[in-house]
Amino acid sequence: MTDGLLKPDTRTLIDLRGLTTLPAHGDVDAIVSQARSEGGLTRLHAYIVSTVDQIVLARMLKQSAGTGTVVEIFKDAQEAETWLWNAEPDW
Repeated sequence: MTDGLLKPDTRTLIDLRGLTTLPAHGDVDAIVSQARSEGGLTRLHAYIVSTVDQIVLARMLKQSAGTGTVVEIFKDAQEAETWLWNAEPDW
């Protein structure tokens, strides 16, 4: 966002399936806080996950994002893309 490539209304698709090492639970808030300080967060996020650990991480990221950000978690990439591109922009 600081480079101007992402805007607050950009829809982001975040694929966590390839992660083999996940951040410590205590680091998630710091990660989201840093994203905010570097330009903010986009309004709509769709996370794609395949493991229980990735689901837990996505839920923590969702909680840390707080109000103003709409986050959904999917196991199927096509469902994530469909939701993301059809989500109402005023959510």
